[in-house]
Amino acid sequence: MAFDETAGRLGHDYVTVSVDLDEKRVLFAVPGKGKACIKAAADDLRKHGGNPKAITTAACDMSAVFTAGIEKYLPKAMLTYD
Repeated sequence: MAFDETAGRLGHDYVTVSVDLDEKRVLFAVPGKGKACIKAAADDLRKHGGNPKAITTAACDMSAVFTAGIEKYLPKAMLTYD
């Protein structure tokens, strides 16, 4: 999985997107940015029959809140910074 946030306007209206790097597709998008967005993506994965503990690789920018969210909600994932 990879995570990134973007803004509709510079500095406003953030959305965080999680993608499947193997399948090259969007898995989940949620308004906002940060640790809560990683939790929401992990919850959505569970809701669709996935297991957050089965995620072994995650990529994101060097955001401390993304790092904290991945460590907490995807505990088996090795983190790579993009």
